[in-house]
Order: sequence, then structure tokens, then C-alpha cells
Amino acid sequence: MQHHKTREELFECTESKPEPYKCSYCNFESHLMINFSEHRNKPKFRMYSCKHCHFKTYSRLVLMRHRCEGLTLQCPQCPYKTKHYTSLKLHTLSNHTPSEQIQWFKCERCSYKSLQKGTLKAHILARHTPLEDINWFKCEQCEYKAKQKGDLKKHIQRIHIRLRTDEKKFKCEKCTFETKRRPCLKKHMLIIHSNCENERRKISGGHFRCENCSYMTNRIDNFKKHMKEKHTPPEKIEWFECEQCPYKAKRGSRLKEHVLMRHTALEDIKWFRCEQCSYKGKLKTNLRSHILTKHVGLD
Repeated sequence: MQHHKTREELFECTESKPEPYKCSYCNFESHLMINFSEHRNKPKFRMYSCKHCHFKTYSRLVLMRHRCEGLTLQCPQCPYKTKHYTSLKLHTLSNHTPSEQIQWFKCERCSYKSLQKGTLKAHILARHTPLEDINWFKCEQCEYKAKQKGDLKKHIQRIHIRLRTDEKKFKCEKCTFETKRRPCLKKHMLIIHSNCENERRKISGGHFRCENCSYMTNRIDNFKKHMKEKHTPPEKIEWFECEQCPYKAKRGSRLKEHVLMRHTALEDIKWFRCEQCSYKGKLKTNLRSHILTKHVGLD
């Protein structure tokens, strides 16, 4: 009976075999271009592995967010430590990278800029997106609605979930502090246990104290605002300038208030109205002051 040769046997060179075609994603190899092309055109998924444990994933982003128990990343310029590559990268950009060397994510509608693309998206959603174009995240238990899913989760956690004694708690590894919310633990670690001078100025009680005056606060964002407004030379400030007059501000929120108060037509203003009288204000803070002055404590 006659033997029929296979495709590989027909094209096989008996004297000297050529170099096979090798796949760069796996161990596949073939001397025939047609077989290699078929293999190459098939969908492939690259596997990413953690160098410090057995964790594997098909997503590079998931690997970067992976929290390896056997890994501690150390900042080469300060005592800061973390288990996340992304956290170390953000820390380095925020504290050890000159502003002119950072690839900022800039808003096209105002002077806002951010280190992270996600933060810029949140800014655009909060500041520049019309209410009718927002895909609201609505609470199923009350009338509350949020622009971001994370805000809705925080609302449900704070308002509708009754925390039980057996619920998981986040404990500090350096002291007896414990909390039921991870962000509170992160804030505690920053205020109490961080040694990075660019991130904190610590005194007893976990406060931030200004070295130039008597100002002190327990919030790092307020401390940064104080340093920028009171002790930063004008030539080093990135001013927020008004496009309609010579006014300029050190903070974007101040410029926004200025434009609202000085350059916005009355029919374009979203008024904050008092529910107890005919008062209305351009700013939410004005309405709060009005209520405290006129209606709180009155019979």
C-alpha cells in the first residue's frame, strides 16, 4: 500500500534544515511559514507574573495594582514605603519630581491639571459637565444621587449600613489604632507614622505646623493651601488668571468665585435659595452664612 507523505514530510530538507520560525509569546516553532502564520493569527494572551509570589494575571494593570504580601517598595529618596507600584510612582511624582518634568493631564476648559488621568476625568465630570448629561448613580434606599460610583458607595457605607461589631476592621501595624474604613487608616498612617518631610510636618497629636508662622492644622491639604497662599514667593506661584480682567488668584476655586461674582450674567447663575425666606446667594457658603445668621436659633 502506497504511503502518502504529510505536508511536513514533503517540504522537509534531508540535508540541512533551515532555522524554524519561533513565536515570541510562547514556545511554538515551525519550519513552515504557513503553520507559523496560522499560529500567529490566533488570539494570544500574555501572562504577567509577580516576581515576589505566585500571583499571575493576563492584565499588566492588575499586576501593578497587585498587593504582594512579600513585597515592600522603598522610595530611594525618603523613608516612604508601600506595597503598590502605582502608589510609589504617584509618591515620587508628587514629592520628588520638579513640576516642569511632570507630564501633566491638563483640563482644556480651565487651568486645572492633575498627575492622574482618572482625577482629571473626575474634575471634568464635577466642574464642566451639564447636569442633564451626567449618568447619575442613584441610591436605592433614599433620594441621594452621585456623579461618581465611589461617592455612592461612601454614602451607602456611612448612611445605610449599620456597622456590626464582627465586621472587618483595618488595624495599624505600628500602634493600637483601628478603623472600619481603609481611607481612615491611610490618613492615620500619613499623619502619625510617615517620615517623609515633603508629605508631613508632625507634632504631638498628628498636626501639621508651619515653620514660618503659628499656623497649624490636622489636614495636609489645608497645610499645603496655607503654604501656597502665605509663604510662597509670587514668582514661584502658578497663577490662575481671569480672561476678562487683570484679576489673578492662587487657587482655582478663588478664580471660579471671582468669575461667578463679577462676570456671570444673572440669568446664567445657579442660585442657592433659602427654604425659609426669599434669600438667594451665588455661592453655597453665602447661603450657609445666611442660614446661620438669620434662621439658626430663632423661634
